[in-house]
Amino acid sequence: MSLRLKEIKDFNSREFKKSLIIYQSSFPPNETRPIEKVIEMLKDDKNYHILIAVNNDSVLGISLFYVFKNLKVGFLDYMAVSPNHQRKGIGIELFKFTIKKCNSELSDVNRLLLEVQ
Repeated sequence: MSLRLKEIKDFNSREFKKSLIIYQSSFPPNETRPIEKVIEMLKDDKNYHILIAVNNDSVLGISLFYVFKNLKVGFLDYMAVSPNHQRKGIGIELFKFTIKKCNSELSDVNRLLLEVQ
């Protein structure tokens, strides 16, 4: 499998729309923000980010996280891998990429907070 990991910055792209499908289908509605709010946060807040795992044209996983730069803390808000692609190492690669993004490109984060369900 040729897995690519990247941040989405084009919120009109097909990849972004596919990532929202994973977001909506992976978590119970009472445990998520409305999709409009997620889109608003990604567009308006430079500290909120979405990363994806892609193979060919398929989005296989997502990571949504927030960076509190003044505290040097990252908060992994949501992370999911499409059910058909779980248990193939995609989640761990996406998690490692999230940590790398927090540490190197976005800020000098020295802690990552997680909420696990």
